[in-house]
Amino acid sequence: MAQGKLLFLDMPNFMTAARAVLIILFVILFWPSQGKGCTVLAIRSKDTVPYNHAITGFRSGFQGLELNLVIIDTTEEETEISSILSKYRPDLILCLGTKALKYALTVKKIPKIFCLVLHPEMYLSTDYLDVYGITIELPPLLQFRIIAQAFPRLKRIGVIYNPEFNQKYIEIAKESAKSVALDLVTCSVRSVKEVPSALHHLEDKIDILWSILDNTAYGPETARYVLLFALRRDIPFVGFSPQFAKAGALMAVYGDYEDMGRQSALLAKKVLLGNEESLVKILQPRKARIAINQKVARALGITFTPEFLKIVDKVF
Repeated sequence: MAQGKLLFLDMPNFMTAARAVLIILFVILFWPSQGKGCTVLAIRSKDTVPYNHAITGFRSGFQGLELNLVIIDTTEEETEISSILSKYRPDLILCLGTKALKYALTVKKIPKIFCLVLHPEMYLSTDYLDVYGITIELPPLLQFRIIAQAFPRLKRIGVIYNPEFNQKYIEIAKESAKSVALDLVTCSVRSVKEVPSALHHLEDKIDILWSILDNTAYGPETARYVLLFALRRDIPFVGFSPQFAKAGALMAVYGDYEDMGRQSALLAKKVLLGNEESLVKILQPRKARIAINQKVARALGITFTPEFLKIVDKVF
């Protein structure tokens, strides 16, 4: 009679191998669109440099993984976008800008990641369980640390804002300013007509004028007026985009658009692998960029230190 053979297993090694097999099976079963990579539909509010930098960052965030990225603009006809959804069957939608997010929210059953969106909480009700992303607003503390480094002798920072949209942000900003020994002087406005009187109210109370993303205080109708006011009064003005520095602001502090794209990619990968429970719905940018206008600095008699100039990204 043939003698039976007994199989003895090394349990620790067996468990390690079993876990490895489970991980491999999980990726095979749950990573979307195996065989054709992951398909992401990127909707831009418009074709501009910030959105394109964010797309570059998003691509780099998927490095090592096969990504099929389809890019369209909100100027596309609705029927065209619908046909694109049918054609590519995206695993996820990347929304670049507020207009893109608002449109994408009409699409059901496809998870969405947004980027460079102002006040996203205004558009996300409790019904949107599969929407995550990066706001365009930099944390005030990050900005104030940069401002304190750029202007170590200037302590009083003024800001005008519409409390309807930015009251919470200003409350956070007040506490952030205190933590770096700065004094934030605020003045609220409810309409663009109140902006001139608000600036005159702040004029003698501040050393620096700081801008935030607020369409009432620093929108298309008021931005030029605010900028000229600061220049004529010899008040250093800190804008929220490099365009401000180019147009005549002394300095601009703004988010790193490409890094926001990489942040979005991290969120996207977690959503695609079913790890949503660990995600925060809305994140702030984690990196800032700095632009300065040296011509304006000379006119104001301000000299930036060599140490500060080393961290500046753009000089006009």
